[in-house]
Parts: sequence; structure tokens; C-alpha cells
Amino acid sequence: MNWPLTKKLISCILMLLVAGMVRHAVLERSVANELQERGILPEPLELEVSEALGQTSSAIALGGLRSLVAAMMNYTRIVPAWETQNWAKIFETFETIHALQPKVSYYWEAAASYAAVDAYSDYRDKIGLSADRRRLMQDAVFQRGLAYLDDGMRFLPEEAQLPAMKARLLSDTTKRRQIDYRLAAEVLDHAITLPTATDNLKRTRLYLICRIPERREEALQVAREIYDKGQAFPSVVSIIFSLQNEYQLPDQEALTAEELFGNEADQFRALFNYYQRRREGFPMSGVKDAIDRLLAEKNPPVELNPFINRDIKRYTLKLVELFEQCPLDLSGEMTSEGSDWPFIYEHFREYGASSLPTVRAALFVLQNRLELPEDQRLKTEEIFPGNRIAFSDLYNYSLNREKGYPMDGVEAELDVLAQEMRLPPRLDPRLDNSPWEFLDNSWLLAFDTRFTQED
Repeated sequence: MNWPLTKKLISCILMLLVAGMVRHAVLERSVANELQERGILPEPLELEVSEALGQTSSAIALGGLRSLVAAMMNYTRIVPAWETQNWAKIFETFETIHALQPKVSYYWEAAASYAAVDAYSDYRDKIGLSADRRRLMQDAVFQRGLAYLDDGMRFLPEEAQLPAMKARLLSDTTKRRQIDYRLAAEVLDHAITLPTATDNLKRTRLYLICRIPERREEALQVAREIYDKGQAFPSVVSIIFSLQNEYQLPDQEALTAEELFGNEADQFRALFNYYQRRREGFPMSGVKDAIDRLLAEKNPPVELNPFINRDIKRYTLKLVELFEQCPLDLSGEMTSEGSDWPFIYEHFREYGASSLPTVRAALFVLQNRLELPEDQRLKTEEIFPGNRIAFSDLYNYSLNREKGYPMDGVEAELDVLAQEMRLPPRLDPRLDNSPWEFLDNSWLLAFDTRFTQED
């Protein structure tokens, strides 16, 4: 064997192998970098992430199953920590989950919710904290929630749900100290240009910019664009109605109430429900005046007047159905021309004991007016869902005497119900000259607590 020749041959082979490995490594790294830039191949795990995962999970993640590891951590670490309100553990775990799955919006939204909603509420209710400490902790977790969303938006710049959530947090009326309508609107100014933006997101932006005085002219234009697309939502048309009044648009430029709302009942429903949001900064020019005018025209029963009966927080379609009949004519017989007794009867036949208070009370009166025999009458418990509701309905109805509503049997039934409930005089609304406390049903709460305790 020629050893010198063999030695040279082996050296050449080794050099070729090394050169090939180096070239292959460079090529592989180049391809890997390109795939990572395109988002096809995930970034390699950093050392601290691998250590946080542990040996088994790290091996699984390196094997390409990062989504599985992230899901397992979400279930096995986040959920138990949430049950014990261990917010530090939750935030620490999300750091690892985000490193594994930075382009999954769910984990950014979940982290933001745990911080700005759950932890925020926990520090609000946690005992043993001073007022200053409570505010400090709430502010910290709220800002952490916003930071999660900001980080998520950097990884997912074309996803609209992350800025939508940020705007929602910044305009949450249950967190008054954190509200920033201007910043929330600026977040959505960009979000509505994204390919994933929805019509709902564009309406949400409208609800924000109409609460910023210097952007209200823009809000009117945006609202008109939404309306012109056939999206005549009650809130949108109410904003148009108010802003037209605020800027005193000439008649030829303004939309009429009929064009906006259709009929007076729907106008009343839309404007009254919109009016309930006046403390949120929505424009309200002319809204209360329009509601007062409609109430004066319709002259509804006391129990359907939302400014008297404070228990009415929203006017529903069922309420509108009755409101359209107002003013009710219950003065004559059931067969009288123009009488609303047939409406009362049909309404109750459709809804039964879940119909409106006016209808239940009027049907009770109708049976007495017709002097129906016992075997043909509906019992009180069949008309009203319980004695307390019966008392409430009949007392409310009794406040409508000046409207000419018949009261056959009402006072007698109120006496019977008061006796059956053993209603103490201090809780009997008939002995109070002011109906306000009764009409907002606080007397029912008092009956449920003070009287029950004494009993």
C-alpha cells in the first residue's frame, strides 16, 4: 500500500466533506431565514423559553408542535392559576405561550382579558387593599392588558380584532377611570382600513367619534354613509337625528324623522333607548324634546311612561306594540267602535301572563266589567305571575284614573292582595302620596328583605 498517497486521498475527502457541510449549512440557514421571514417556519426557541418549557415540552416544540405545547400550557397552567387568582403566574405563562405562538391572536386577546378584565375586577373587590393601592394595581393590570394587545398587533398587523379589543377596553363605561375615547377612536381609524375590518367595527368607530366634540361633524358624515348603505340601525339614526339638530342643517339637507325612523312608535323606541346613554357622552341635541313631544301625543298609561316608571330601562318591541295603540280608549264596551278592548284581549291571548302590565290589569278589569261567571273567568294567578306582580300591575293601573280607564274591582283586589301578602302599612304604596318609590319597584325589594326578615 502506498501510504503517502492514501494519506493525501483521505485528507482530500475530509476537506471536501467539511466544505460540503459548511456550504450546506449556509444554504440551509439562508432557506430557513427566508421561510421565517415569510412566516412559514417559526423562529427558533430562545434559551430562556426552552428552560421555561421544561425538557419534554421543549423537545415537543422543537419537533414542530408548538401549537400543541401552547394549548397544553393554556389548559394546564393558565386555568388553574385563574381559579386561584394567581395573576403573576398567568402573566409569566403567557410570556412563554406568546413566544411559542406569536401569530395566534387568541392568546393575545386572552392575555389582555385576564389582565384588563379579570385581574382588574379582582383588585377592585379584593379585601385588605387601601384605596390608593387598589387603584395602583388596577391601573397596572389594565395597562398590561393594553400592552399585550400592542404586542399582538406588531405580530399580526393585518388582524382587526386586536385593535377592536383595545378600543373596547378604552371605552368601557364600567371602568370610568380608564376611558379614553380619543385614543380608542385613533386605534380604530387605522383598524377600519384593514382587510379584516367589519361593518360592525366601522359602527363602533362612529360611536366613538360622535363622543369627541371636535370630530362630530365627521361623525355625522360617517353616520350618513352607513345609513346610505342601508344600515339604518336605531343607534345610527339616533346619532344622525341629534347631530342634524346640533348643526341645524337646513330642511333640504336633513333627513326627516319619518325617513330615519319609519313611524312614531319606532322613533320613540330608538330615541328613548338612545337617551339612556346620555351619560356616556353621546350627542343628545333635540332628543329629550322629541321624546316629550311623542309622550304628549300618545299619552301612554303611567306604567308605560319611562320618565315616571323608572323600572323601564329599555323600550322593547313588545312595548312598542302597545305604544302604537296609545292613547288607549278603554271607556266604552268591548264592541264599541274605536275601542281598544279587542287589542287588550288579543295581546293577552298571545302573550298570556308574560304580557305587559297594562294589558294584564286591563284584562282583569274587563272580566269584572263583563260580569263573567266564575267558571268562565281567568283566576288572578292565571293573569299575573304572582301576587306581588298582581299588586304592582293593578296599583300602577289605578294611577290612570284621569285617563278615564275603568277601575272595576281594582281597589277590592288590591285589598285582598295586601291582606294575603300581609303587607305592612309602611310598604303599602297606596298610603304614600308620591308614586316614585313604588314605581321603581324598590318597595318590592324592601318587601323581600325587611318584611321577610321580620317574619
